[in-house]
Amino acid sequence: MKTKNIIKSLIFFFFCIIKINAQEVLTIENAIKIALENNFEIKLASNNLDINKTNVAVGNAGMLPKLTATLVDANRIENSSQTRQDGTVNALDNAKNNSLNYGVGLDWTVFDGFKMFAKLDQLKELQKLGEAQLKRTIIMKISEVNSVYFDLVQQQQQLAALDTTIVISTQRLTLAQNRFNIGKASKLEVLNAQVDLNTDKVTLLRQKESYINRKIALNQILARDSKVDFKVVDEVTVDGKLILADLMALAEKQNPQLESEIINKRVSELQLKQIRGERYPTLNLTSGYNFLESESSLGFTSQFSARGLSYGFRASLNVFDGFAQNRNEK
Repeated sequence: MKTKNIIKSLIFFFFCIIKINAQEVLTIENAIKIALENNFEIKLASNNLDINKTNVAVGNAGMLPKLTATLVDANRIENSSQTRQDGTVNALDNAKNNSLNYGVGLDWTVFDGFKMFAKLDQLKELQKLGEAQLKRTIIMKISEVNSVYFDLVQQQQQLAALDTTIVISTQRLTLAQNRFNIGKASKLEVLNAQVDLNTDKVTLLRQKESYINRKIALNQILARDSKVDFKVVDEVTVDGKLILADLMALAEKQNPQLESEIINKRVSELQLKQIRGERYPTLNLTSGYNFLESESSLGFTSQFSARGLSYGFRASLNVFDGFAQNRNEK
């Protein structure tokens, strides 16, 4: 009877092994690849980087002129009365007057206290910041995947060891029972073997629960269904040529967090440069070409039309703004 129990335990053990082997074997490389493709934080950081790249343009910095097309159609119906110098009165009810004005206008800021150049440099720095933040997000996610994956490898090894322990404990119980049956052992030896087997089973159940929870956690990190079943590799190979001092120096040199802080400092300096640019005068060149047509039911001129080019410049200087400039710089 006891021999049959041992056989059943061995069959169950090997059946579990066959079932595990039928599962998806998820390597660390595939896990990282899935995480990089599916993780929402990485997608968000990548989208922010695309936005920052798009923003790097001379037009966005205010260096290019603005060309505006306008069209104004004005109409009036009114009761009009005109008295001439000779005393003649000219009156008309429901007099119609209309005018049509259309054209294009050019406005170009040619000097603004170097703010446009600081703005362009700031946009470039923000692009670098987006790259550093994306790099940091990727590194953090890879680190998270590695941590959970390697923990799963360890727990999977513990499960295999506990399965073997269950088989051994079952054999010990059978042996103790046989010894008791032939009078070579006491009942206490049988009970102790039974307690050891029960303890090993409880430990195995707890380990299985912990293993399942970590698999769910890894699936969540990979942004896929938490019910996806898989197994990890049996062992992890570490490159023995790695030197801790070199790795620490490389990590310090390529630390995206430190890089982000340096870029943020540069962005703040460029922002201050733009604020200080308010102390300088601003010079704008203006130009346009307009068409004007008007009709009037009353007056010396019933129709009027004009077209022509206009040009000039506009200069301004902040003389006093209630000390707001000083506050902004601080």
